[in-house]
Amino acid sequence: MIHVVLSDFTSDEPARLKRAREEAFESEMAQFRELDIKRQADAAELRRQYDDAWTAGRYLFAVVLWFRILFAPGPESPPLPKMAAVTAAERILESGDAGQRAVIEQLASRLDDRWIALSGYFNRRGEVDIVLIGPGGIGCIEVKTLNAEVTVDGDVWSRQFRGRHGQAIGTPGLVLDKGGRSPSRQLNEPAEHLRLWLQRHGVAMQLQRWVVLAHANSRVGQVRNLMVDAVMRTEELDVDRLMGATRPAHFGSQEIAHVTDRARSPASHSDPIAQVHRPAWIGRRRAHRAQHESEVRSP
Repeated sequence: MIHVVLSDFTSDEPARLKRAREEAFESEMAQFRELDIKRQADAAELRRQYDDAWTAGRYLFAVVLWFRILFAPGPESPPLPKMAAVTAAERILESGDAGQRAVIEQLASRLDDRWIALSGYFNRRGEVDIVLIGPGGIGCIEVKTLNAEVTVDGDVWSRQFRGRHGQAIGTPGLVLDKGGRSPSRQLNEPAEHLRLWLQRHGVAMQLQRWVVLAHANSRVGQVRNLMVDAVMRTEELDVDRLMGATRPAHFGSQEIAHVTDRARSPASHSDPIAQVHRPAWIGRRRAHRAQHESEVRSP
């Protein structure tokens, strides 16, 4: 399988957040060193004045300075800065990145080079974590890294944390993205936009839509009125079986060869899809996320 990264938000964003923490720590350390140098310089100046006074025979003034050196409160040493702890946002993003890598590895272990996986496909309706293209058709995959049991009823997705022995911990919560969408809506909206775009360009076919639970402790609970084609754990992601359920219209060999040849070219590490459009994808994605966040915050 050939893997092309269109954008890599789940890897880039944790790195950006980590750099921000490191830069803040370095700034605090620079201030700490500056204050500490000043404190030491003030103490050295006081000792110099004492030495000068004693050498000049100004013994009374020297005694006063000596008492100041010994007993007068001087400038306190500033507290040593500490690196800020990893935030919950970083942990979530790192977990999501690990989940997507696990899904890509699962696909790569089962599919040959007739298949292409596009990571980070994005359009104005949202993001598809992985778009899989091959002789069996197109599969759109939403990856969720949830350490919980997931139940589904239509577009309502819930998660229940469970203990080591299967006991429920806490109360169930809804699975929603920052825009308030369930995984099925989060996947269906951009996938449908992609299907319509392909249709306008002469490729009329249904897209398979799968939600994959990538955490090692993920479990699929009760599922009713499923609005996507399948929900499964990573190890259950069998493309041949899933595609065989409906067998959408196949891509022609020429279309597959065209995309495959581009990805196999000597400049595959700087493929035009990944290199030219990546900044635009990232910018559009962040703008889309910001828009959803503002909609959620607005009354």
